[in-house]
Amino acid sequence: MIIADRPYEYLDRIKAHLGMNIHYLSANRGFDHWLEVHGGLLPSPKKRWCTAMMKLKPLEEFVGDDEVISYIGIRADENRDGYISTKSNIKPVYTF
Repeated sequence: MIIADRPYEYLDRIKAHLGMNIHYLSANRGFDHWLEVHGGLLPSPKKRWCTAMMKLKPLEEFVGDDEVISYIGIRADENRDGYISTKSNIKPVYTF
């Protein structure tokens, strides 16, 4: 269970269990900046700007040119392809 005042507690438990480090990524600019850039338009399933600017771009910058397998979880009832990188070094694997 994730406690609101300690949102990374669960990830800390995973790190301890696996004995490995987890890198926390964040966008260089926060949500309010991108909300202003998009004219106050909130993200939606059809306008997923927060995913691109606050998740995918930081991931691709972090990865650089390293070979990476990106595990992607999409439910069977979701009608979308999910993340498709334009970088050839990021290989998607659809786990579900």
